[in-house]
Amino acid sequence: MSEKKTIVHVIDDLGRGGAETLLVDLLKDLSDYYNIVLVTLSSVSDFDKNEIRCQQQYSLEYKGLRDIPVAILKLRKIIKKHNPVLVRSQLYWSTLIARMACPKKIPFVFSVHVTLSDGSFSFTKKGKLLKWLEKITYTSHQNIIGVTQEVLDDYKKAIGLKGKSYLLNNYVNDAYFTNAIEYIPPSNGHFKLVAVGNPKKQKNYELLINTFRLLNSSGISCDIYGNGGNSGYDSMLQQEIDRDKLNIFLKGKSANVYDHLKNYDAFIMPSWFEGFGIAVGEAMAVGLPVFLADIRVLREVSHNNAIFFNPADAKELADKIQSFIKGEVDAIALSQNGKEITKQFYSKKKYLTKLLAIYEDCMAKTTLVHT
Repeated sequence: MSEKKTIVHVIDDLGRGGAETLLVDLLKDLSDYYNIVLVTLSSVSDFDKNEIRCQQQYSLEYKGLRDIPVAILKLRKIIKKHNPVLVRSQLYWSTLIARMACPKKIPFVFSVHVTLSDGSFSFTKKGKLLKWLEKITYTSHQNIIGVTQEVLDDYKKAIGLKGKSYLLNNYVNDAYFTNAIEYIPPSNGHFKLVAVGNPKKQKNYELLINTFRLLNSSGISCDIYGNGGNSGYDSMLQQEIDRDKLNIFLKGKSANVYDHLKNYDAFIMPSWFEGFGIAVGEAMAVGLPVFLADIRVLREVSHNNAIFFNPADAKELADKIQSFIKGEVDAIALSQNGKEITKQFYSKKKYLTKLLAIYEDCMAKTTLVHT
């Protein structure tokens, strides 16, 4: 057997977000094919060391814009030391630094997880700066992976595609499939909703508060899993919840969300924008019907197998929840179809096969350019 080659993987940190959780889980399998050198901008981590499978791990001790030049130099030294066959980055600042550190002779692959025109590149001074930096550092020898077609289309519109692009949907951890349920619709007026996603403005949890004010029913509740961090958004939500004594509960972060999902009647995501929304796939894999904001990304990810609502209309959402409770929606069909969709499109095995093929294609392309 030939010796495994090395990939340098760069990510902002290992806080327990969607991209970070997916990466840590993926390392267990990717390390069977490559030696992984994991580089984080900061040393923040919500994972145990034994969960992180890699040959070597570094932190660039990056704290802000002033640290960019030093971070680039540190990463260049790491790349030179390990001589990887490919460098991969995820998230904005990791990608920016990795682009400037990676020599052109080494294939560079970066991932885009969100629709940039809806979030990072909004019409603010900071957004304009981020967009400018993205444009001037992105070149034709770089390869982009988009988690949805909508993300790729949005990037093309906001920045323009210069290098090769690939569509690679996120995958659902096997634990969600093994915890799948045979769905039973709610009865006796009791209805338990669940939302998963770190509380922040993008997630639009204010809509849930306004909706529950309209529902005004002790039999309907919603639990929200996720860590609000230091934004203060979760504190604002809690104040609103407490003021009107609403049956909405901020549960904080959980390492094993799949243990909880099967205890609910439906999943909800009211986001203003998403790149993929892995929690949607996870809920569908367990067998929960899903209520989703009517945005293009969530229609793509769910394959239209959802109850869609206007993310700006609490009355519409309240009416649809009431309709669901009354049995006017085929919840069992939504559950069964959701499980089939996730098995077909979002399995880890299929993801890994596609990812390895992308890496091989990028390496082959770079070899041709430099021969």
